[in-house]
Amino acid sequence: MAPCTLFDPCCGAGYSLSVVAFLHREALQEVIGADVDPVAVECAQRNLSLLALEGLERRRVELETLLAHFGKTSHREALHSAALLREQLLAPPCLPPLAAWAFQADATRGEALCENLAGRTVDVVFSDVPYGQRSHWEGDASSTPLHAMLDALLNILAPAGLVAIAADKSVKLAHPRYRRLEQFQVGKRRIAIFQAL
Repeated sequence: MAPCTLFDPCCGAGYSLSVVAFLHREALQEVIGADVDPVAVECAQRNLSLLALEGLERRRVELETLLAHFGKTSHREALHSAALLREQLLAPPCLPPLAAWAFQADATRGEALCENLAGRTVDVVFSDVPYGQRSHWEGDASSTPLHAMLDALLNILAPAGLVAIAADKSVKLAHPRYRRLEQFQVGKRRIAIFQAL
């Protein structure tokens, strides 16, 4: 299987996207995140930069400075983790650099996604959609936000592309233009995997 492009249209700070990209690096050629919140996008950019040696080195220097100033155990542990990540990035097989970036856009607006992706298509969409008090949908979707996001993704999804959505159990994971391939539950989150019809 050829390396694919992974996209999270509701990436928040990019933690999940960065972890998935790190764990499945050999299967990826590009990792892209988007979020409606510009502060979250900035944080996602920093987290995604840790997938490259240059970004990891910048973070190591920051952590050494913090450790020198504050002497916190958490900074020492983070430095140790950065060293482990560096070892894994340098371990065989040597892979080409991974393009990883994020942009600001409303996931329910297909034209915004298309504009920012500039003609790219994505092979796998992976998203834990907004829920709760700290994260919520924004935008002006005329249908439910999840339905509008799935509509918007049709414009950028590669042929045979997959969409994996994690949501609260109360959210209906269905769309008339997608076939649900699988559905399962992890804790209080329901996950469904779709393919466009």
